[in-house]
Amino acid sequence: VLVVLAGSLAAGVANAQVEGTDCGCTLTGAYLEPDAGVRPNASAVSPGGSFRVEGGALPGPISVFRQADNVVVLQVQAGDWGWSPDGDRILISQVSGTLPNQLEQYWLYDLSGGATSTPIWSTASTLWGSTRLRFSEDGAVFLFAGLAFNSQVQLQSLEVASGALLTTSFTFFSPPGNLDDDSNPAVAGWGFGPDPTRIAYGYTTGQDGFTRVLAVEGTKANIKA
Repeated sequence: VLVVLAGSLAAGVANAQVEGTDCGCTLTGAYLEPDAGVRPNASAVSPGGSFRVEGGALPGPISVFRQADNVVVLQVQAGDWGWSPDGDRILISQVSGTLPNQLEQYWLYDLSGGATSTPIWSTASTLWGSTRLRFSEDGAVFLFAGLAFNSQVQLQSLEVASGALLTTSFTFFSPPGNLDDDSNPAVAGWGFGPDPTRIAYGYTTGQDGFTRVLAVEGTKANIKA
């Protein structure tokens, strides 16, 4: 079970066994399971009602309107879209080609400052085995995970307010699952910590299924504990 320490994610070494968690930590409890995050909301109107999407058949052009004054704040080509939980950011996706050689590309736009044409985060057009797109519950942090066909996972975590971006990757031994399936993830476990600017993840590296790497990393100065 992958757990994080509520209120603090710092860790040290100790000999005492903690009841229920044999982790060797000097700081003990209360422990929480990492938050899996929130999927982008695909409704036409953003959560909270500040923006709406209009357009024809997808893929194709869409326009995002600010509801208060009916001003267009974003015009893009899209295959699909999804809102952050706070409704201030919109994730745009496009695919090209056909399976099994279908390429995916993503852009994240922040609409809180008004009209924009520049994404605050994006990916190159890439062939992925599967992807995972999640926001923290407050919408302040965005998490992307992409599974390449060499069993390598690429993780990116973006803190919107500061623009701080954590980028990391790892290769695991066990057969990959679908990164977007919460019931059968390709790694041992992952998610947001109590401070969503830090993510925890673990993955299997050995054939025995017990050799695992556990890590906690943050967008702030790319700190690692």
